[in-house]
Order: sequence, then structure tokens, then C-alpha cells
Amino acid sequence: MNWSSNSPDWQDSSFAAFRRDLPSLPRQVSPEARIWSVKMTDDENVTTVNAYLDAFYSGNLSRAKDLVADAFKFTGPFVQTESRDAFFASAAGLVPIVKGHRMLHQWSDRGEVCSVFEMMLQTPLKEGRIPVCERHTLAGGKLIAGRVMLKVTDFRAFMPPR
Repeated sequence: MNWSSNSPDWQDSSFAAFRRDLPSLPRQVSPEARIWSVKMTDDENVTTVNAYLDAFYSGNLSRAKDLVADAFKFTGPFVQTESRDAFFASAAGLVPIVKGHRMLHQWSDRGEVCSVFEMMLQTPLKEGRIPVCERHTLAGGKLIAGRVMLKVTDFRAFMPPR
């Protein structure tokens, strides 16, 4: 897959909103995050995000949930939520098909961590990997916001036709 800015894959509509919003993305800070006085270093933030990703993509949603703030805001290609409970309720259907992830690149800056990885999927139709990018905002040692970007057609190729 070619990910250069001129490739058809990058022009795909699943990335259009991300590319449009990229220069002006606001820092999302919930009221809950403002009351925490704990300052996390970039290394601690990366450690927290990696613990979350390891738990989530291995199907251990209870461990992943412990690393997420109550007021967690999530935006993804299939669902947007305004709370931790709503996010994990929406993610429960992924547990049987998600079989792990393999980190490709990750960076951190001022309370945000961006991770590019391959998500491993296994369905009755097929098994394989798809590229995913997740951006997380952290405060007080917890994830307070998350955004997932993936090519929707790649994901749907694992699902039986409706």
C-alpha cells in the first residue's frame, strides 16, 4: 500500500477528515483532566498508551478500561462516544476478531501519543493485518481522548457481506 500524499490510498475518504482537520486540531482537555495535578512525562505517556494498546488488542478490555478516564472522548470511523462506558460497550464486538497488534512507529509530544501499527484480525472469512493510526491525549496518567484512523474498506474486507 502506498501512503504518499499523492497516492489513491491517502486520497481515500476515510482519511479526508483527518487530513482536513490536521492543522487545526484542538487540544481536547476535559474538566476532569484540569483538576489533576500530576504531570506525566512523554515516556510515561508512551508507557500508558502501550499498556492500553496491549490490553485492548489482546481482548483484555477490563485492563484497558482501567487506563481510560471516565470522560473519555473517542472518534473513529464507525463510532463516536463521549464516555469510557459508551466506548467500551461499542468495542465489545471486536474482542472475538482482534488478535493483537504490531507497532510500526510511535511518537509523543506534550500529552499526546500517536501510534501507527498493524491490527491483526481473524474472522471466519479471512485473517490478516490492516494499518491503523491511533492518537491519544493523556492527563493524570489516563487516556482522556482517542482517535482511530484506518482504511474502512480494508477493515470491511474481513467482514461477511450483509
